[in-house]
Amino acid sequence: MPLNGSQPWPPMSPTATMLYLLIHHGISAVHRSKEMIEKSEKRFRDLVENSLTGISIIQDDQIVYQNREQERLFGRLPRSSKLEDFESIHPGDIEKVQDFNQRITSGEVQILDTDFRFYVRDTIDNGVDVKWAYCRAALTEYQGKIKTSYIFVSFFK
Repeated sequence: MPLNGSQPWPPMSPTATMLYLLIHHGISAVHRSKEMIEKSEKRFRDLVENSLTGISIIQDDQIVYQNREQERLFGRLPRSSKLEDFESIHPGDIEKVQDFNQRITSGEVQILDTDFRFYVRDTIDNGVDVKWAYCRAALTEYQGKIKTSYIFVSFFK
C-alpha cells in the first residue's frame, strides 16, 4: 500500500505493479460477478416461488422442491413423487398418468407433455372440484445427477 498515496511500499518494479493491479482488478471483477449472480438467482427464485404454475423437482425418487402453487394443488411434503400415487388423480386418467410417468422416469423420452383431471378440495365449501392439469415433465442433469422437473398448469372448469 502506498504510504503517502503516491508510491507503493516497498517500492515495486513496473512488472510487479502491473501484476498487483491485474490481481486487484480480477478480484474486484470476481466479487462483482458473484453479486450479480446472487441477485439474478434471487430474482429467479422469487419468480418461481410466486408463479401461478405449479413446479416440482424430483431427484432420486424424492421431491426435492415444490413451489407454493404445487403445494396448493397436491399437498405438503413429504408425499409420493409418483403422479399415479396421488389419490387426487381422476380414475379415468390414472392409466394415462402411469404411462406418462413411466416414459419420463425410464429415460425413454427427455421431455413429455400430458393433460389429466384431478380433484382439489374447495376450501370455501369443503367440497371437491375436478380440475384439468396440463403437465410437462423434463429430464435434466443437476450436479451430475438426473432429475425430473414437473411443471403443472391447472385449468379450472
